[in-house]
Amino acid sequence: MNNTQEPQTPNSSRKHKGGRPPLAEEQKRTVCKKAYFTIEEAKCVELAADENRMSDSEYMNQMTMNGYVKAPIDPDFAKDFRAAANMAGNLNQLAYQANKAGFSSVAKDMLDLRSRLHGVLDIIYRWI
Repeated sequence: MNNTQEPQTPNSSRKHKGGRPPLAEEQKRTVCKKAYFTIEEAKCVELAADENRMSDSEYMNQMTMNGYVKAPIDPDFAKDFRAAANMAGNLNQLAYQANKAGFSSVAKDMLDLRSRLHGVLDIIYRWI
C-alpha cells in the first residue's frame, strides 16, 4: 500500500478548522487613529494597560469608547471564587444527607466544610 500524503501548502484545498472564527466585516477594527502623548503620559497609559492586563491599544480603545475600562477578572480571584462555588455544592449535598439521615451523621463534615469555606471567603473579601 502506498500511503503518501502531499504536504499541506498554503494553497491546498484543505482548510484549517481550529482557532478563533473570523469577525464579521462591521466588527473588524480597520481604521487607525494616531494619538500623541508626552513621555510621562505614554508611561501612564502603558502602566494602566499593564495593570488591567491589556494591550495599550485595547486600553485606549475602551477608555475612548466607554470612558472606563472593564478589566478582566484576576485568575487568582477566579480560582478562589470557583473553590467557594464548589464548596457550596458540597454544602448542598451535606444538607441533603442531613435531611435524609439526620444532622448527627454529617455534623463533622459540616464543621470541616464551614471552616474551609470561611477561609476561602476571607480571601475573596480581600479581593473585593
